[in-house]
Order: sequence, then structure tokens, then C-alpha cells
Amino acid sequence: MAEILQKTYTPKLSPAVAERETARLQEYVLKNKILDRDYKYYFFSTFGIYAAYVLTLYLVAISTSYSVVVLLAILFGIVATQIAGLMHDASHLAMFKSQKMNYMFAGLFSITLGGNYRHWIDKHSQHHDHPNRIDSDSDLAVPFSFTTEHYLAQTGYMKWLRRYQAWAYLPMCGFLTYAMQFDQNIVQLHKHKFHPLDLLISCSSTFLWYVMPFLLFGAIKAIIFIPIASFITGIYMANIFATNHKGMPQLSNGTEMSNLEQQIITTRNVRQGVLTDFIYLCLNYQIEHHLYRECPRNKLKLLVPYLKDLCVRTGIPYTVQTPWQTYKSIFKDLSHTAQNGQKELKGK
Repeated sequence: MAEILQKTYTPKLSPAVAERETARLQEYVLKNKILDRDYKYYFFSTFGIYAAYVLTLYLVAISTSYSVVVLLAILFGIVATQIAGLMHDASHLAMFKSQKMNYMFAGLFSITLGGNYRHWIDKHSQHHDHPNRIDSDSDLAVPFSFTTEHYLAQTGYMKWLRRYQAWAYLPMCGFLTYAMQFDQNIVQLHKHKFHPLDLLISCSSTFLWYVMPFLLFGAIKAIIFIPIASFITGIYMANIFATNHKGMPQLSNGTEMSNLEQQIITTRNVRQGVLTDFIYLCLNYQIEHHLYRECPRNKLKLLVPYLKDLCVRTGIPYTVQTPWQTYKSIFKDLSHTAQNGQKELKGK
């Protein structure tokens, strides 16, 4: 189960050692030009993904079989998540040297997804700055509990569903697309007082995701296509991001620790490989990504040998699991949290 480390963990690095190790890491990164942009990689990635995007929509439009439409909607959900990966990288300034170019492309990618990158990056930056830190990491504001404290504090529908959270996890992930679109296009838009650029992005993205299918495919195919594509996108996206931090140690706000150590111990990598790197959008190198969020995704693997050696030298745990192990860990932590939480409730 994810633990609140203030109670159980003693940091391995003193401030002086952390500063020295961070400087050595930075020297290694600069020496090996790991942060240099890779325009060729992103050009071919973007071209290939959007070619698949257009082809999928075309095949849905000409298809006369509703079964084929279902299969194409599943494929579209996968393609949409690959586009989300491009938006993620551009929002982190990993694609271009120019911030303006990165944000312009991030906007175009987010419109394709029915969302607004400007609202997403605000919350996502909080996560990067304070990973798994209670009351600071926006990504901890999810319906599922990985600590008994969070479990006991559940309200609303999750108060009744929490004991079954391990079984509800996967199907509920399918609604992530709707939740993100609602938050970015309605809740955050209202909070930002309907800024003209936000309004343009939100209206355009909503049109592309929810109106365009009716114009291209007709009502019946659109009604089949939209919910299936949204559900698959939600499951795919959730299981890329959840495997990185869910079930990993959580920090209370009173825990003092260097940024270097905090980023490593709250994060897990998924074992690398050609297929794994593609499926996980290279976010399976999550430890490396958290330390250098502006690093082009195809170069994150170059950081692995150095960071593994750093962790061996300093005694910091460097967590790597197979995809199956990550899902097993998440399911196990959700189950154990529910069991312990129910015992606490019965004891009251």
C-alpha cells in the first residue's frame, strides 16, 4: 500500500549530497546533449499518427458495417491517446526550442482530443513539482484510495463504492476522457473567466469530438463511434499514467526531501522495450521524465544507465516493473486499502 513517508522513510540524501548529485546529473545530460531537440523523430511520429487519424475517420465514413465501426472506434481511441502523448510532449516544451511553437502545436493536438492543453498543463505542472505529495499533487485527486486515510475520508458515490474499488478501477477509467473534457472545457474555462483563447480552443475541440462525427458519419454511426472511442481513450490514457505513480509511496506535506530523491522514490518505470516504449509513449521511463520533463521522449532511455548507477551509489530505490507487475501492484494496493479501511470502519 502507498504509505505516508513522513512516518516510515528516512531520506538517503543530505541537502549537500543532493545538490552535488543533481549537479553531476546535469553535467552528464549536457555533455551527452540529451536535451537537444529531435525534430526528425517528432516529424515522422506526428505524420504517422495523424495519417492513422485521418485514415480511421475515412474508413468509418465509408463503412456500411456497424461491427466494423465498433472496431474502428477502438482503433481511434488508441490513435487519440497517441495524439495525447504528442500534446503532453509539446506542453513540456520537448518538441521545439521555442515555447511559442510548442504551445501552438500543443493547442492543435488538444483540439483534436476535445480538450484544452492550457488548463491541463496548469494541473499537470503541479503534479511534476510535487509528485505523490498529499494536498499538493493534483493527480492524487482521484476517486480511488491508496491510503487508509484517503479511504476513510471518501464521500459521495465513492463512499458506497470504495469497498469494491479494485474491481471498479478499470471500467471507471473509461470515463476519464469525459472527466478531463468536462474539467478543461467547462470547469476550468469558467475559472479562467472565459479567456478568448481558451474559449476558442474549448469550442473548437468540443466541435471536433462531438459534432464532427455526426456531420461525417451520420447519426447512427456517430452514436456508436463517440462513446466507444471515448471509453477506449480513457482506459488507455489512465493506464499509461496510473502505472507511473499509483500505489507508489506518498509524501505528507511535512516531509523534507530533495527534489532529486522525491522524484525517484514516488515514481516507477515500466520495463523498456520497443513495443513497451510505443504503447507507453516512452512514459515508461517515468523517473527520467520527471527529472527532465523537457527531454524528447526518444532520448529518455539515455538517462537510464546513469540514474541506475546513481541509485546504487546513494541507496535510493529505483523501481522498475513489467506491465503485468504494475497492474498487479495497483490492484493489490486497491484491494488491501479497501480491506484495511473496512476494518477501521468496523472498529469504530
